Amino acid sequence: MENEKLVVFKKFSDAELAKETAGILSENGIKNLLSDNSPALDITFSGNTLNNQVELKVIQSDFLRARDILAREAEKHLEELDKNHYIFEFSTEELLEILSKPDEWSELDFSMAKKLLKERGQDVSEDLINNLK
Repeated sequence: MENEKLVVFKKFSDAELAKETAGILSENGIKNLLSDNSPALDITFSGNTLNNQVELKVIQSDFLRARDILAREAEKHLEELDKNHYIFEFSTEELLEILSKPDEWSELDFSMAKKLLKERGQDVSEDLINNLK
């Protein structure tokens, strides 16, 4: 495992969220590294923040364990989510899109999308999620 390469596990546009996520993984024994790929020049005044990406890298063999750790952490916070949170306004199709692109959403958004879809009577089995990806 020592010579296994760290590869991109998740990308963030929010550096604080990236640090928080890395901390959770570290606390649970997952080796990780944050790489800030934001441009050197601040171009946010032009409205272009798409390049502001912080990459969280982990060893490939730890991906499943890291996903499980983050999913459990998100589950703890589902009930305390403010009812005015944007995700409550999402359509079923939009919630399914979250499940199809988990690397583009926070673990909390992903877990909440699953919960809301279940409440709406939708199938959210692992098979469905894997087929959406």
